[in-house]
Amino acid sequence: MVRKNDLIIKFISENETNELLPAYFDKCYENLKDLNKSEEKFTIGLVLLIFLHIIFSKDSIESFTIGPISIKDISIIPKLLPILTTYVLFNMYAIEKHKANVINAIKIYSYTFYKQDYSSEHLKKIRTTFITRLYLPFSFSVVISSLLDEKPSLIKSIMGFIILLPTIILGLLPFYFFYQMLKTIFYQYYDDSLGFYSFWVSLWVFILIIFYIISETISENKADKKKLF
Repeated sequence: MVRKNDLIIKFISENETNELLPAYFDKCYENLKDLNKSEEKFTIGLVLLIFLHIIFSKDSIESFTIGPISIKDISIIPKLLPILTTYVLFNMYAIEKHKANVINAIKIYSYTFYKQDYSSEHLKKIRTTFITRLYLPFSFSVVISSLLDEKPSLIKSIMGFIILLPTIILGLLPFYFFYQMLKTIFYQYYDDSLGFYSFWVSLWVFILIIFYIISETISENKADKKKLF
């Protein structure tokens, strides 16, 4: 299996004299900014879906109105929430994977073009040199990378742990609420046709997402065993 980083390094080395090479990575940079914006939108969408689940899991709400649209049967909302959640989760994971590839390409180009010293450690998802961090568009992952130097001080290590631990917990919350959404459908709307199909379609898509994540992780681990330098 060929490492993605090896392909990028080979691409850059074979096109060093190509005047279109900087334009290609400028396009990657713009693409990364668009991906950051899309990630933010889907994150907000996920928060709204969780908020709707909390609201409409209560039986006290009998109708729902948004501008000219009035929904009399509010049960349609909790029935559709799991499907919408899996859609958002899949897009967020796909964006994150694409971002990781684009960031790595930009990092390697930055290291090569600006003649920076770097090692295979710098090609990990979070690791970057100071010069490259300044070059990348702002994102939460860039802020985290600034706390994870090759030899972080004790204070930076503690700060990194304090930041990462809540982030990991927050990252698991969507899966908890997805479980709660399925639970709501199973106990309240499973006998309904929409509820039945929503339950099984959502569960099927969620399993596909988990399978895809696991298979991608295994493939990347196999590729990482190959020596880069």
